[in-house]
Amino acid sequence: MKITSLTVAALCSSLCAFSQTLQSVTDNGNYTTKNVWIGMAPAGGVGENTLNIGGKIKLLGAADAYTTGADGNQPTIYRSGVPTMAYPFNVYDNLILQAGVQGKDILFVTGSTPKERLVVKSDGNVGIGTASPIAPLDIATSTNTFGLKIGDAAKSNIRIAGTADSAEGYGLIQTFTNGTTAGGNLVLQRDGSGKVGIGLPQPRYVLHTVAYNNSGAAAALLWGQQYGVMIGVESTSSNYYALNVASSVSPLGSGVTNEGAKSLLCVRADGNVGIGTLNPGTYKLAVEGTVGARRIKVTQQTSWADFVFHENYQLPSLQELEAYIQQHKHLPDVPTAKEVQENGIDIGNMNTTLLQKVEELTLYIIQLNKKNEALEKRVAEMEKQKN
Repeated sequence: MKITSLTVAALCSSLCAFSQTLQSVTDNGNYTTKNVWIGMAPAGGVGENTLNIGGKIKLLGAADAYTTGADGNQPTIYRSGVPTMAYPFNVYDNLILQAGVQGKDILFVTGSTPKERLVVKSDGNVGIGTASPIAPLDIATSTNTFGLKIGDAAKSNIRIAGTADSAEGYGLIQTFTNGTTAGGNLVLQRDGSGKVGIGLPQPRYVLHTVAYNNSGAAAALLWGQQYGVMIGVESTSSNYYALNVASSVSPLGSGVTNEGAKSLLCVRADGNVGIGTLNPGTYKLAVEGTVGARRIKVTQQTSWADFVFHENYQLPSLQELEAYIQQHKHLPDVPTAKEVQENGIDIGNMNTTLLQKVEELTLYIIQLNKKNEALEKRVAEMEKQKN
């Protein structure tokens, strides 16, 4: 009977032990340095001082303020519970991850060799791939890979990449079709020059665009409902150009032949324009070649040739004109062949000069006609007297 009594007493003691609540265990401030298992049986391979949960954790308490003071020095997970804009949300049941208030961060660590993958700094900056983000969102990559992809992985998407570990190079924004087929790209140079490239990986100019296989379509369209394109330079010197349209140009801007690029149209900084030439000289428009036009209107400041018909105009005699031609081999006021070859002609002035000669010729004809009429009259009178 003694043995039986002890067995029953031990059984009662065991039942009483397992009927204790967590509250009764913690009332006396109990603690443990061992593992605690909730919702699952103990398993091996787990370090000491670990809370092991084989199910869900539900936060049923509702905090009405962020954790501050000495208690805020420790990282805290809790649930918000005040439905006002005053703190910090306007609905219940929001999960809050709060780092220590003493300038601490929230880290997300993954990998077989644990490594920080994402950090939320105490100043609010978020870093992916970096522990020291310098912007509200800082994505760092250690290779020339895309750090950000937006879109459908199997269809169209856009990706953004930098270069490896602060090496000089290029930033890249590139579109992809069918998930992996590279499309157009926008390149931003990282070497401090500020160069931007569209359609090529290494721009040589501040804005460098390249379009391949664009038969039937322009490489660029700059359209404005009220204003189109403005191209400007600071200088007004003839040594600089505001615009140069050329052919025989490679995608990198050099000539495709040994002769180099061929200028089709240029606008110099002094306002002079060249067609087929990069050197318009002192002309506002210089054309290397033939100009075809249905009409050309010349407005000039010099006087027209009507002065020939004024009463005080001194018309050279035919004898004087003959002597001049015999000596100079050209008409008065008309440039020589050598002068035209060296200097060209001014169309407005030349037309005035030619008209002057036509009007002088008209006066000569009138004079000769008067003499002819006088001779005819005299001959008629002589014949009349003879008969």
